[in-house]
Order: sequence, then C-alpha cells, then structure tokens
Amino acid sequence: MTEYRYDILGNRTQTILPTGETLNYLYYGSGHLHHINLDGDTITDIERDDLHRPVSRSAGKLHTRLISDPLGRLKEQLVQLEATNGKATEPKGLIKRRYHYDTNGNLVQTEDQHHGNKDYAYDPLGRITRAGDERFAFDPAHNISGDGVKVAGNRLTDYNGIRYVYDPLGNLSERHNDATGESQYYRYDADNQLTEARIEQEGRPSEHWHYRYDALGRRVSKQNAHNQTETRFLWEGSRLLQEYGDKATYTYVYTEQGSYEPLAQIVQTANRDGSKTDRQILYYHNDQIGIPRELTDAEGNIVWRGEYSGWGKLNNAEGANLKEDVHQPFRLQNQYADKETGLHYNFFRYYDPHCGRFTQQDPIKLAGGYALYNYSLQPMKFIDPLGWVEWKGTAYSVSAGVLTGTRFELKTECIKGKRGHATVYASGGSYGVGGIVGSNGSDVTFEDKLDHIDPNVFNGLYSEGSGNITFIKGIGLGSTKLGQAESKGLLTIYDRGYSVGLAANGGKSTVTSSYIESCQEKPKVNCGKCQYPNNYPIENLPPAPNVSINEMIRMVPYY
Repeated sequence: MTEYRYDILGNRTQTILPTGETLNYLYYGSGHLHHINLDGDTITDIERDDLHRPVSRSAGKLHTRLISDPLGRLKEQLVQLEATNGKATEPKGLIKRRYHYDTNGNLVQTEDQHHGNKDYAYDPLGRITRAGDERFAFDPAHNISGDGVKVAGNRLTDYNGIRYVYDPLGNLSERHNDATGESQYYRYDADNQLTEARIEQEGRPSEHWHYRYDALGRRVSKQNAHNQTETRFLWEGSRLLQEYGDKATYTYVYTEQGSYEPLAQIVQTANRDGSKTDRQILYYHNDQIGIPRELTDAEGNIVWRGEYSGWGKLNNAEGANLKEDVHQPFRLQNQYADKETGLHYNFFRYYDPHCGRFTQQDPIKLAGGYALYNYSLQPMKFIDPLGWVEWKGTAYSVSAGVLTGTRFELKTECIKGKRGHATVYASGGSYGVGGIVGSNGSDVTFEDKLDHIDPNVFNGLYSEGSGNITFIKGIGLGSTKLGQAESKGLLTIYDRGYSVGLAANGGKSTVTSSYIESCQEKPKVNCGKCQYPNNYPIENLPPAPNVSINEMIRMVPYY
C-alpha cells in the first residue's frame, strides 16, 4: 500500500512507499516545490525566480542551470559538477543545450554540446516537416503520409517500409516490417486495450506477451508467456510510481507534483538470495518538452544518453560510462517504451514512434478531433501525457485604444467532483495597428498541462506574438499564453470581434480571484478525460458561408 500525506494547503508532504521508505517534499511559502528527499537523503534542491520558474536544480554532485526567455520557454540548460563551496565548476559543462524558437513559438534549432545542431521546419499550418535529416508530409486531413497521398479513414496502411492492418473496430491488429521481416500481431479486450502481442521473425523464436489493466485503465503488468517473467506496475493517479521485476525495483520521482516530467529514478536491485542491495539514485536530464536525454549517477557520470527521431523514437543510446543494465523506459512524457514491440504505452492507448501515431482510435472519438490516431502535429512543442485540464471562458478588453489589460473569466469542467473558477488579469501589451476591440468579449479555451485543478497555473508571463494574428473570412486566429497555460491548439478562435495583436514581449498574468466548488461529474465511458492535443483546430472553425473547411485550410498563410 502507498500512503500520501498533505499540508493544510493541499501540498503533498510525504509519499510512503510500500517498502516503508518515505519521499519527503518541502515547499516555498508560495506553495512551489523546493526540496525532495528519500528518508533524509537529498534527491534535489530547486531554486526559483520571481515568477516561480525553476532556475537551478541539484542532481547528486551535479548542478543544473535553467535559463528561460521572456516568454517562459526554456532557452538554455547547463549541467556542471558542483564544487565544495557550492559553486559550479567546469565552465564548459558536462551537458549543455540551447533552444531557438521562431515568432510562433516553434522550436527551429537545438544546439547540443554532444550531438551538435539540429534544425526543424514547419508548414503554414504549423505541422512539423523537418527534424534534422528527417522529412515529413501530411495529407489534407493531417495524417502523416510518406508521399502526401490521402489516408482513407485516418487509417495509415503503409509508411516508410512498415505495413499496418486494422481490426473492424479500428485497432491496429498487424504490423509488418518489410526490411527486417518481423511481423507483430495484436489482440484487444472489450475496452480496446491491448492484451496480447505476438512477435514473429524468420530465424528467431516467436515471442508472446500478455498485458493486464486495472479498472481505471492503467496497465498493471506485462508478462512474457514463454519464460513467465513478469513486470508489475504501481501507479499514483495517472503517473507511474514504481515497477517491479525479477532483478530490480524502480521508483520514479517527478519534477513537480502535477508534472509527468521525470526527475529521478531510485533503483533497488535484488541478490540471488532475494536480499536487496543498496539503493542507487539516477538523475534525469530532459529537453524543452521533458524527453529524457541523459541519466547521471550520484557521482555525476553519464550512464545513459539518448538520441531521438522527430516523433520520439529512440534511435540510439550511448554514454561515456554507459551501463548495460541501466533501465530508462521513458520517452515522450508519460510514455513507457516496450522493448518487445517497440510501441510506447501512453496510458489510454499505445503509440507507434515510427510514424508518430496511436495504434488505437481516440477513446473520446470525434470529441478529440477528426483525426482519431494523431499525436501532436508539433511533437517538439506539445505533449500528450493523457489529457490536460481545460479552462473555458471569456476574455474582455479592459480599455480601448492603448491596451492596459485583458480580463479572463475562466472555469473548468467537472473533474473528480470539483470545478475550478478563476479571474485572470493580463497586462503589459499594446494593440497593433487595426486591432479590433470587442466589449462583449471573446470565447477562449486554455490547457494547463496538469491532471488536476490549480488556478495558480495562470500566474506568470502573458504572451501573444503580434505576428500570430491571421484573419480568414473575418475570423481572427492567434495563440495566447497565460502563465503555464496555453490557448488550446495552434490557433485561438476570436469569433466575437476580439483580436489583440499583443506586443511580442508580452506582459504579466495574475490570478485576481479563484475558487474550487463541488460538482456532479457526468459519467464517462471507457476513459475519463483522455483528450490528446489535436493542435489544428481549424476543423472546429465556424465555417463562413459557402466556404468549405478545406478551402479555409488552403487560405492559411505563414504567421
């Protein structure tokens, strides 16, 4: 059994593991995480700036420095050995990365001290078309396609040498790799959850795997049917807390209470007589969207280093002190890589990193968009751990002429019997030429990257690039960020006359009032809230008279 304890503000102060070990959490007066330890042994100390963003983090003998740009995006990270006087040494750094963005917030280049530079490119709709040496094309419905040919029914059947076959319910049932000769066959239960995988390849023994889930859809075990080896999983809500195997137990610690970004891995290996060895703590070093790039030990040695494709597939793992027994299953946030199939378990579905698509349809069907298998069309910007809390409401301009502020009245849907309300004041921008002010307000929707309700997520920077506003048949399109929450998708629909053209340097976002009320949650079938970021809400635009969706898509210029 796992036990949790909280302070009077609702912050978790302890996680008592089934082994009896205790993870302890300390917070700043603002409620932001400051320190984590395991039975008194420090895992990390976190320092923050005035906007409560992490600016430094300890990891054993290493010190990580994090630098953000004015819009709150990670601009640079530097990992160094820490001297005895508390100051970092080795100016060159053990790990060093820089990130460059365009005016739309898209990542256009990474500079990595080890891997070198990598460039990214996007089409007018914001879809990724290049990641280093990789090139991507899409059909008109946003399905990835090797040659841009339309994909019937959203079901990709052939991509880069791999053929796909689906069952009558739309689940991937067969996957054939023409280059290696490997074939995989899948079976599902009544809830469309993968329960069996059979892997066959000429010259190799076939493999047969079984997967089991709990009542909440969380995978609790996987077993090799041939040798009966089993891995069991323990969850804290929707995050993986521990996994148990024959050789070791792994406990995972995350960067924030509401985050899926891993911070540390606690390893407890077993001797042949069943006794446990001394535990070891390994530290994650992640990129701008939380993908693990390195693992280091307590002495600061890199024991694992990964290089990924544009869709999160691990191309290779290496390191100066690479250890063969290092277990690093995380890929894109909240994705667990299965070595046997190459698929990533992504909570409600499985993800194929070869083509950047899910193997099952979206459990909420068309409510998540028309493309039922798509992941984010911008994998370098958006994540899909399982679904974000949505805040919907109205934005009002505070004054006309020179912008002095914008007021947002927002609320969430009913989640676990609770509904959040927040009034947010955003200041610091100015209207562009020709800006339209609507006193009756504008409908807005924000996603906050959390799986729980926290109005404080809106405190921080206010940003909206002036080049992001585009008009199609009188409909204004743009994107807005309040604190850590971002307007849903690549485009925000200003459908009642409100368009800002806010200065690119943005301003400040402050929650002026908030409360959480009890509510009666509507029953949901199969999955709870499991929306994935479609990131192309043009399909949800109210169509102008005599203008089709496809015509509107073709009219979208670069922004």
